Amino acid sequence: MSETLTPPGETNVSFSPETVASMREAWIVAGNDPAVFDAAANPAAAQPAANPPTAPMTPATPSVIVGNDLTAAQAISMADALVEAGVERERVREALNADGIAADGWGAEDPRTDDERTFDRLYPAVEPGVYRPDYFGKLPEGTAPETAAEYDASARDWAASMDLSPEIGSHLIGEALRIGQALGRASEADRALYIAEQKATFTRMAGSEEAAAQRIAAAGKLLSRAPRAFTNALKASGALDSAEIASLLALEAERLALRGKDRMM
Repeated sequence: MSETLTPPGETNVSFSPETVASMREAWIVAGNDPAVFDAAANPAAAQPAANPPTAPMTPATPSVIVGNDLTAAQAISMADALVEAGVERERVREALNADGIAADGWGAEDPRTDDERTFDRLYPAVEPGVYRPDYFGKLPEGTAPETAAEYDASARDWAASMDLSPEIGSHLIGEALRIGQALGRASEADRALYIAEQKATFTRMAGSEEAAAQRIAAAGKLLSRAPRAFTNALKASGALDSAEIASLLALEAERLALRGKDRMM
């Protein structure tokens, strides 16, 4: 399926309760924790942990630090909040530029509806550090610590660039690595069989070829926000051929659409 996960045009997709139930069932059958799926599918009901556990690897230090040790993404988030509070956009833009943040592309009128903006406020700001991927048994034996740290930092940046929820983003990072390692040891015939099986599973979960195409388009649009080099590496590894990974990316794309963020990509 990865060959179709390319940035398409504007596409919105809506999952019915039956579809979400089918995706949840597939998630559980695959041996995953249902609580992780429920938290991602219903973020308003999920409560963040007061003291999240330490990640297995320390992510790279953000490349841009501004006043008060804020990252650029955090500063932009605060700028959005100031505008919503009534501060003039031009004053906020000048403040961002003064702090060394290129804000020329920021500050246009928000095209979203009031309902979309209200729903969006249910989501906390996403930074690479919120992800806690499980690498146990997934890294190749003998991987150098610096190589593992480089992958971890790139993977976290990739997840954060798409605003993936902490639960789904953490799971996708580890699962993509696991699948890539497994397929790297597989024969060409076994890999081709895997791809065919995953495509059939994805279509069955979607309910029809048309619905599957819509979800692939939604996932592809979401991936267009991510660093292309890392996405291409996942495609080459076969990770994006996974029905589970493609379905979860499509689900996250729908959540961005409900927040109106799809029109701001």
